[in-house]
This record gives sequence, structure tokens and C-alpha cells, in this order.
Amino acid sequence: MTNEEKKKRNFYENDLCDLCKSSEETVMHVLRDCTIARQELRGPLASVLQFFQEDMNGVEKLRESLSC
Repeated sequence: MTNEEKKKRNFYENDLCDLCKSSEETVMHVLRDCTIARQELRGPLASVLQFFQEDMNGVEKLRESLSC
């Protein structure tokens, strides 16, 4: 639950993003606008993308070897 939602439900007094402290913490802010969240997500996402890229390279090599 975002700080925006917590504040609406009176669970939390502050709706600012806990990471950057510069904007209201909405889902869109965390996923798209927060530079700190983006940096934190970049590492795991880069690993996943690299895994799939390597897998696709293997598929392409197999396809090339079968077409000869």
C-alpha cells in the first residue's frame, strides 16, 4: 500500500515517498517517476533481461546450426 493510500485511510500522516521524499507516493510515482526506486529496480531487472538475452542467443545459435 502506498503512502497516499495509507494517508487516505488515516494509517499514516505523511504521503511523501519514503525513498525520495519529494513527491506524493502513488503507484505511478514509485514505478515511473521516483529516481531512487528506478535505480533500485534497475539491478534486478537488468539481471532478468540479461538472462533472457543470453537464452535467446542460445536459441538463435541452435536455429542456425539446424538450418545448415
